[in-house]
Amino acid sequence: MAKDASGWVEEMLLTINAEPWAEHGPKSPGLAFSDVLGRRVRTGNWQDQKISTYDKIRSALEQHESREAATFVDFFADEADVIYGIFRQLIPDTNEFLLKCGVDKKEICDINAKILSLLTLPDGRPFKPRRLWEEFRSMQREMILLCGEQRFSEALTLLAEFKEIWRLIQDRDVDHLYGLINEMVTRFGESALGEMWDFIIGPLFKTRYAKFDIDHVPWEESLKTNVYLCFESMRGHLVGPGRMGNMEFEEDEKRYTFRFDPCGSGARILRGDEIEGSPPRTEPPFGWGVTKEKHDFAWNKEGVCYYCSNCCIVQQLKPIDAFGYPVRVVEPPTYPSDTAKKCTFHVYKDPKEIPERYYEEVGRKKPNVLGGSSTTK
Repeated sequence: MAKDASGWVEEMLLTINAEPWAEHGPKSPGLAFSDVLGRRVRTGNWQDQKISTYDKIRSALEQHESREAATFVDFFADEADVIYGIFRQLIPDTNEFLLKCGVDKKEICDINAKILSLLTLPDGRPFKPRRLWEEFRSMQREMILLCGEQRFSEALTLLAEFKEIWRLIQDRDVDHLYGLINEMVTRFGESALGEMWDFIIGPLFKTRYAKFDIDHVPWEESLKTNVYLCFESMRGHLVGPGRMGNMEFEEDEKRYTFRFDPCGSGARILRGDEIEGSPPRTEPPFGWGVTKEKHDFAWNKEGVCYYCSNCCIVQQLKPIDAFGYPVRVVEPPTYPSDTAKKCTFHVYKDPKEIPERYYEEVGRKKPNVLGGSSTTK
């Protein structure tokens, strides 16, 4: 109970009288402190936010802007750190769910060893995420030193490797989690997916998504946070061509639209890894599955990557049940017929304008009154 209370107090203090991207005190080029998020964020308009932090580093180095380059190197690591930390929770929690379902510890160890044996690095080394993370952080420090010494050519040479190390970690963490989810589905059926995600992310949803309930924060205030976090998280996942972190973005009267070609998780899973030349994870040597049945937690579609169901639950299903509307709506690729499709997110400027079809595809009906206090708990 005390933990829930402290979480509520933190959300309150971060939200009251705070503009999303207010700039207070000293700031670095391209960065400022966000009162809402309680940390640094990138500044710039939405069209600037769609540009990867990797490209920001490269541009600054090419223009011999040492301070700006060092600042973005540091922030690239911040973006990576958020994603890295999430997987340090998701992977152990998925193992814990297998244990809860009756799989014994030795068998769970064997399952993980089997998955990790498929995830060796391109140079033949076994994938050890914490060791590789320390290599990444060491390279971050080296990049900052090179920027400070204005050794721009050397920094540019090192930049591609710096980004690539993070990609190796991110992609293999996704694969590790996907392999565990596949084991769970193989043993307990697709319906267990919903139970698994609720076990893993259910408690976190209330604190992390409370800011998007219009009964607590007006939508016009939380909207900016919502859009910014989409940019930041997807840059961290290294979306887009060449896996640099670039994305497509457009705005119309009703909504903001993001497109990822590919996204750094589900679409890569279904397409295969173009950089490393490895096949879709649905094919040998992986052979991991996609939905063969229709479920509310997977947009009632067949061919949805098990991992992608997380986006359906967190961004559409749970927000609808908690607040009466999705925080974002997602149009995912499916396997095998639609893997070339760009994964698409929409964020509506007014939740009342979200079309009925986005409710129907997750088995819900659009309510007449929106807000957490009006939903049935």
